[in-house]
Amino acid sequence: MTAQFVVSLMCFAAGFGSQRLQVAGEKAVSALSSLISWVLLPAVIIAAMSQLHLSKDVMLLPAANLFVVGALLAIAAIAARFFGVKRQTAGAAVIAFGTLEGGSIGLALVLSLFGTKLLPQFFVFDIVHALLLFTVTYLVACLYGGEGKLSGKLIRDFLLGPIPMAVIAGLALNVSGVHLNAAIGSVLNAAGYLILPAVLGILGLRFTFRKEYLAMSLALTFAKIVLGYLIALAFVLLFEPSAASRAVILLSSCLPPSFLTLIFAQQRKLDADFLATFLPVSALVSFTVLYATFHLFPGLL
Repeated sequence: MTAQFVVSLMCFAAGFGSQRLQVAGEKAVSALSSLISWVLLPAVIIAAMSQLHLSKDVMLLPAANLFVVGALLAIAAIAARFFGVKRQTAGAAVIAFGTLEGGSIGLALVLSLFGTKLLPQFFVFDIVHALLLFTVTYLVACLYGGEGKLSGKLIRDFLLGPIPMAVIAGLALNVSGVHLNAAIGSVLNAAGYLILPAVLGILGLRFTFRKEYLAMSLALTFAKIVLGYLIALAFVLLFEPSAASRAVILLSSCLPPSFLTLIFAQQRKLDADFLATFLPVSALVSFTVLYATFHLFPGLL
């Protein structure tokens, strides 16, 4: 899996180089985004959901998600107020701090560290987080933006999109007792290994570095990793989930911010320039730190 990480970094470099040389633009970003949203993610989700064993332990994953996200949002909001951060930048920082980029960075880490065996639990955690992202997090963005009424358009687009449809398809196979052919399952799972290179290619194409935001981005990244892990650790010590769910909760709670927060910031007129630096910096630093830490010290999970 080290090779996948190297290839992913090469994709980021290629995307960034293409942006600087102006040989690729929004069409490339759109093509890669469509590939991830409509092909790669649905393929892996269908395979994972079709194999999911529903149990009381699995139901702890949504509770853990709500616990971690709520705590991270509250800590970020209090800290932004304490340090007197201007409202637009504070709003962008708070929504980013309280989100977890599971669909690309998280999935790549799970595959790198555990292969496919934890994917069912991981997707339960990540799908619940997506629901929180399009409701709670978006509401927080609206509150900081302070512009008009909360629109349901983004939420409706998500609910009718390929990811929820893939979840429904996978669960339908699960409850109907239909088992995927081994070869088909392998092909669907293999799609997951292409997600991180594609995402980092997009980040390279979109990356805009602003020096004044670097220190804040690095500080928030490491604070997010440490606090996310400690909050999740408190939850698992309290409720004692299975080893698989424990690993997913602890790993997922350390993830960098969701890339979708940039869309929220642009919609609600928050500081999107800060996120254009923070998101790629945090993604690259977090993936490197988390992969190295949990690979060298697997007992932490």
